[in-house]
Amino acid sequence: MVRFYQQNPSKFKVITLPDRGYDIRRVAANLNAAYANIEAESKRFNYSLISGDDCVFPERYCETLLAEMERNRRLVIASGNSGVRASPDAVDFPQGAGRFVREDFWNMLGRRYPVAYGWEAWLVFKALQLGYQVECLQWLQYSHARARGATHGFRYWGKAMRVLGYHPLMTLGRIVKNVLYHGAPVPFSGSISMLTAYLFPGKSESDPYLREYERDLRHFVRRYQATRIVRLVSRRIHHLFR
Repeated sequence: MVRFYQQNPSKFKVITLPDRGYDIRRVAANLNAAYANIEAESKRFNYSLISGDDCVFPERYCETLLAEMERNRRLVIASGNSGVRASPDAVDFPQGAGRFVREDFWNMLGRRYPVAYGWEAWLVFKALQLGYQVECLQWLQYSHARARGATHGFRYWGKAMRVLGYHPLMTLGRIVKNVLYHGAPVPFSGSISMLTAYLFPGKSESDPYLREYERDLRHFVRRYQATRIVRLVSRRIHHLFR
């Protein structure tokens, strides 16, 4: 991508926004500004790539993901893996940075992210709610130059789980896995921050990013996660008595 930029600088446009200090919660608003600029220039494209400024992608990362999405038209969000352990029930969600989003699906949602906690997961759950597919290619590895949660101590993740309607057992399981699994992407202190923020998220009057998503989506998230919990427990029981 850097080489392509060097050879084709006219194909890139840098948008400069007012400097209001670093706050990862504003990323959704920044992306929305970029999409608004694209619309103003009547630009059309088939996919959008969300990338953090610290992402380090392997060679042919984009080509690999695009080929996967071209093979499966129901696959609307896909990413590689930046080091998150594979899900035990074989349902691996696309990660935030490093994901491709299919444009015709994105247009259905108005091509705007909610400026609120959990906006990255919101898009994935909306895809599942509408009957589409999402995927994280575990074998397609990339990396982040910054440590996960370095700027927010994982508090934002806990608040995101709360406003998205996460099932309490799914939340607890995530915390326990982080604590017990050596080398988990979330350290012990971060896990405690996540749990505290999930249980005591605060009030929206003092935090503009804290707002619950629509009721039907939160109900879908809870039902979807309840099904995953049952599937996982059933597989463990089957393994014990095999």
